Amino acid sequence: MPEPRGLLWLSSGTLAAAAFGLGIFASAQLHGTAPAAGGAALAIGALLAAGCLAAAAAVDRLVLAPARALARAIETVLGTGRREQLALPARHALGALPGRLDELLERVAGAEQRLAEERARAKAAAEADRRRLAAILKDVGEGLVHCAPDGRILLYNDAAVTLLGSPAGLGLGRSIFEVVSRETLAYHVDLLRRTAAGGPARAGEPFIAAAGETGRLLRCRLSLVGEELPGSEGFVLAIAEAGLQVASGTGRLLDQLETAWRGPVASIRAAAEVLRDSQPDEQSGWFARVVEEEAGRLEKLLAELAGEARALTLRQWPLYDVASGDLRDVLAERLATLGVPVQLGGEGESVWASADCATLVSLLASFLEELAGRGVREARLSARARPSGVTLRLAWTGPVPTRAELDAWLDGKLDRFGLPFTAREIAERHGAEPWVAATADGAALHFPLPPPTGLHPVRVAPVLPARPEFYDFDLAPSAGALEARPLRSLTYVVLDCETTGLDAETDDLLQLAAVRVVNGRVIHGEVFDCLVDPGRPIPEASIRFHGITPEMIRGKPPPELVLARFARFAEGAVLVAHNAAFDLAFLHKYEAGAGIRLDQPVLDTLLISALLQDQEGDHSLDGVAARLGVEIRGRHTALGDSLATAEILVRLIGMLELRGMATLGEAIRASRSMVEIRRQRARRGEVARRA
Repeated sequence: MPEPRGLLWLSSGTLAAAAFGLGIFASAQLHGTAPAAGGAALAIGALLAAGCLAAAAAVDRLVLAPARALARAIETVLGTGRREQLALPARHALGALPGRLDELLERVAGAEQRLAEERARAKAAAEADRRRLAAILKDVGEGLVHCAPDGRILLYNDAAVTLLGSPAGLGLGRSIFEVVSRETLAYHVDLLRRTAAGGPARAGEPFIAAAGETGRLLRCRLSLVGEELPGSEGFVLAIAEAGLQVASGTGRLLDQLETAWRGPVASIRAAAEVLRDSQPDEQSGWFARVVEEEAGRLEKLLAELAGEARALTLRQWPLYDVASGDLRDVLAERLATLGVPVQLGGEGESVWASADCATLVSLLASFLEELAGRGVREARLSARARPSGVTLRLAWTGPVPTRAELDAWLDGKLDRFGLPFTAREIAERHGAEPWVAATADGAALHFPLPPPTGLHPVRVAPVLPARPEFYDFDLAPSAGALEARPLRSLTYVVLDCETTGLDAETDDLLQLAAVRVVNGRVIHGEVFDCLVDPGRPIPEASIRFHGITPEMIRGKPPPELVLARFARFAEGAVLVAHNAAFDLAFLHKYEAGAGIRLDQPVLDTLLISALLQDQEGDHSLDGVAARLGVEIRGRHTALGDSLATAEILVRLIGMLELRGMATLGEAIRASRSMVEIRRQRARRGEVARRA
């Protein structure tokens, strides 16, 4: 495409030529009849042509040349970051544009310089943090490995190298599954991701896994990493010595007891029997009997030692609470990974039980693999609570194994799954004796499990009305020196309460949770979460709303003690809640008994939302979270709601700054104005309802 200067001169030259040509033509036509008029026409054509060329020259000098200079200056800034002095004609037609552009380029250059300085400071701070972290991790006795979501190792400390035995597979960018038992670790990573999807991220239960090369048993614990989505930034594996060794996942000690040592003892016993039966003299016969008896006792002792070793090793695998629905989902994925052609479905609600889930999944996968070999293609896993625990029921349509076939499977080792145990030993670890019973269309394996150690209420849709809005709350009784501080520089404690009802005068506290927000960032690792025993019954309607049962609060501290602990957690911070007056009305009830006073400034995300957005809109926690793109995990739990409110607060701070309200005092004054507005709106609504 031609440049503007070329187009200008091309068009101007064309017009000039056309004007001059028209003058010549007119002059020729008039020359014979009116020579004077012909001369005038020629002169006019020449003047028009000259005018076109002069206009083009003026536009080129006054507009295009300065524009080219501006373009070069911009290209220099974009390409090198340097700002050159603009060299423009003394007179130009760009008005204030060059000056404004020069000012803009100066600001850009200054911003680039400040950005470079900030990068240098951030890099230095990050390097200092890295050095501090390295020093801390070096002296930590527990092994720590940080992995990406796919298992690639991003960080590990010296203790991890010691515990894992300096395996060849351990290194940055290598897979953790190469150095720690893949089956066990992958199961617990997947289980933790599933459980975190329904609520705030938490550390997983402890479990046992074997180091890939040394066979050392490790006591492990997983934590997901990721603020927005648990596990999105990987996971951290903490490992410690479990106290026993299992070589390469097959159990060297057990194999030695059962084969390497038992074989020679059996040979000695057989030799003694032959010697006894060969009719030796009396002394030789006595000696043969002694050898045979001692060999028998030694053989029996080795069998007992093998059993004790297996039992001791199995006891290293802890039982912990798991939902049967999670167990079913992970088992279905394990079958797909193993290529077992059985579709696994479910029946009934998920039930909590206590189990060593990794070994239990391997056991059930082994059984379904056996069934697949008999032509079974569909199975259903369900669970039923019973007085002494829970019974897993794995039902299928197809052949029914005989008792002998079931015993043969129970006595077979699960080597294929990296476990040095039989299915029977794993069942005994759970205190279970599995059995198979025929059904109308097939059969079912029944596997009893111990009851859960904790309490896990089933969540149902809440039936209580939303919390009433409170308007008679003084938002900032003592902002004091904090009033002039920028919002983003403050420390906040975002809280939420669960209660026996909605009346602060007659109802009581059941749960108090909070999370810190520091420098505009939610600190998920710094949370306060306590159940409370109010010393009174919990109404059934409230239990349906938040799921807190009398069993869950039995033995928990009273409200005054919990409030005293919370006051220490929240010391020096701005308090934040959604519909804050509701929560603080309950907390203020116990201040005298706790010997404390919550006199910090308070912000209410409900009022700030109403201030910044449509006052007539939905400003419930769900409504605000939906508008701001905040996902609420664990709704109607105090911790889940406080985490969601904290994410909302971070977004609202940015919106307040855009409105010019950058300090705590400005936010408090704006919130106070909303108190009266919403109170008047509520009064008008009440009048309209009565009318």
